[in-house]
Amino acid sequence: MEKNNLISLIKAAKGEKKGSLLIKNCQILNLFTGEIEKNNILIYDEYIAGIGKEYERAEKIIEADNLYALPGFIESHIHIESSLLSLSEFSYYALLSGTTTCVCDPHEITNVLGVDGIRYFLKESEKLLLTFYFYFPSCVPATPFEDLPFKISFSSFIKLLKNKRIIGLGEVMNFLGVINCEQDLINKIYYTERFNKIIDGHSPLLSSKNLNAYLSAGIYSDHEITNLEEAKEKLKKGMWVMIREGSAAKNLLDLKEIIKGDYIDRLILVSDDIHPEELILLGHLNRILKKAVSYNIPVHWLVRMVSFNPANFFGFKRLGLIAPGYKADINLVNNLKEFKTIYLIKNGKVIVEKEKVLNIKKEISQTYLAKKIYKTIKVKKINEELLKIEEKRNRLIRVIKIIPNQIITEELLTYPKIENNLVVSDKERDILKLLVINRHKREPQIGIGFVNGFNLKEGAIASSVSHDSHHIIACGVDDKSILLAVNKIIEEKGGLVVSNEKEILGFLPLRIAGLMSDLKAEEVSLLLNKLLNLTKKMGCLLENPFITLSFLALPVIPELKLTDKGYFSTKNWQFVPLWS
Repeated sequence: MEKNNLISLIKAAKGEKKGSLLIKNCQILNLFTGEIEKNNILIYDEYIAGIGKEYERAEKIIEADNLYALPGFIESHIHIESSLLSLSEFSYYALLSGTTTCVCDPHEITNVLGVDGIRYFLKESEKLLLTFYFYFPSCVPATPFEDLPFKISFSSFIKLLKNKRIIGLGEVMNFLGVINCEQDLINKIYYTERFNKIIDGHSPLLSSKNLNAYLSAGIYSDHEITNLEEAKEKLKKGMWVMIREGSAAKNLLDLKEIIKGDYIDRLILVSDDIHPEELILLGHLNRILKKAVSYNIPVHWLVRMVSFNPANFFGFKRLGLIAPGYKADINLVNNLKEFKTIYLIKNGKVIVEKEKVLNIKKEISQTYLAKKIYKTIKVKKINEELLKIEEKRNRLIRVIKIIPNQIITEELLTYPKIENNLVVSDKERDILKLLVINRHKREPQIGIGFVNGFNLKEGAIASSVSHDSHHIIACGVDDKSILLAVNKIIEEKGGLVVSNEKEILGFLPLRIAGLMSDLKAEEVSLLLNKLLNLTKKMGCLLENPFITLSFLALPVIPELKLTDKGYFSTKNWQFVPLWS
């Protein structure tokens, strides 16, 4: 804050200077005591000057009519790419939900574009009303088991780490790398700490000495906690517990008993991943608050977990509280059960008024980066010859067995179905051909396997979203359907597809790095719902088969996955052949 602005703020607080905005007759929730006080809030420029009935003058007045005043919500851990939306479209619905600050880990787009992915997010978000901060992803490339055209240099890491909106090192998923002191990872941790920035954690079920070793590196947060015992150990050892309630992974119910006075200072609510239809229909962090309140958890604790606590964790000064001298990020909601945002004030200015966002930037800029992100799928179209697998008599094949509602899989050994001396999908036994195609190489590099668990009776599905390297992935009951789906993605430079052997039945374009759409959020949601309904008509029993499909290419998750180089087994920690 400039010195003159500081003096003006003090004078406004004393009543010697007119405020810029006055919120009258709002119900202010005290995040420490739970008390609710009806009062006025005076704002000068970007800050709260004072709270009290004595404030009655300002350039603009909002008559709150007993709306509840909460701090603007802070999202502490999210991957925007999972929403399938551009940053501006995501911002629009996050603001309508009362979110004013968002901390993102862009490791999906960075695994596609390298440092240009981070630079693109920085550029696209700089003029948005929602404040964005980003982590520098710790694991890019995601694994050494796939072919990617880049490796982020250490100089690029240091240069970006100096950026004020790069808040620290993204979730350190390679906890074994920390424990085993892998040099590259230790260097990143060391320099992140030297720059006095956050090191975000990711250490599911890590405990005892290994947890101690991980924490000794200065990693003090985790959003992967799934049970009370794990949460308690990590809290006792000084970690901040980020309770995740996303669209796919939901941990609030299992961890709700940890939300109590003894621990409240170290608890944060996060989304991690949120899908577009849920964001539009249910909201952002407010949807988590609504669910948590139904568990009879004190509301002031919950609101604190999306405002004051995150601000403390990240070191956001003067943020996360409705109090004199704090940033005027204020969320006026209808009640403390629905948390519907009626007005949202950001940096002292009204940006949501009567549930409508004012003056948000909606278009994607035409920088050189914006042009580059539309050209991330470089492989040429494939032909049916590339999909053929010749039979081997009396030999078993490996099949990935899906476990419903899990990203882990099992390895299944079975005899394949043979037609004309070729191995083909077997829809009667639900054993479907599965492909992963390297998106970066002009000449197709294809891994071929089989998968059990989709229950498709016809057609194919395909996607350019496949964690974490995001090659093209597809499965189906016949090669013609698979071919149509894959070539549609290649032609359109990204998307989700449903096809049959004759035509494309449904398509959601994801032209931004093959991960996000440049369409309006409502259209994205409609197209996605159409795709999901199509898969159900084709026999699929999974709630969202595209999410399941996307994780079948993540080779570091047990037990058997498919890459562009073939099967990878975590049991053996090496590539294994199709034939057993």
